[in-house]
Amino acid sequence: MQFIPVTDRQQLDILRGKEASYEELHCAYTDTYIEKLAGILHNSHALQVILKDGDLFVGYLAAAETLWKDHLTVVETFVAPDYQRKGIGSILMEHAIGFAEKAGLRGVIVQTERGNLPARKLYEKHGFRKFENPEWEGVSYALAF
Repeated sequence: MQFIPVTDRQQLDILRGKEASYEELHCAYTDTYIEKLAGILHNSHALQVILKDGDLFVGYLAAAETLWKDHLTVVETFVAPDYQRKGIGSILMEHAIGFAEKAGLRGVIVQTERGNLPARKLYEKHGFRKFENPEWEGVSYALAF
């Protein structure tokens, strides 16, 4: 597996047309959504990586210091359907946590929909603790260092 840092908008084209679903939850990588992800490329402590297995696209993670000062917020995680339930989400999350620690940040924030049980289990497995966030309808988690 190889992490490829995303440094420009064109690299995000690999996401175009990809979709993620879990039960009633659905996300599609439209041009509009890809532009939003490109918008955080130059945020403070921005991290965007593509994970590949040889030439095959495996996953993507985007994070930046967006919600709380001195905390990395993971804004997007995607694992290709053929690679789901194989530990790729953990590989991506461990990469984000390591990035935040090396950057001297105080922790990592993640948010997900209440019904996204695989994501919630992943966050809890990595030591994230649930917290109340009145600005988010789903579930918010924090990992403090």
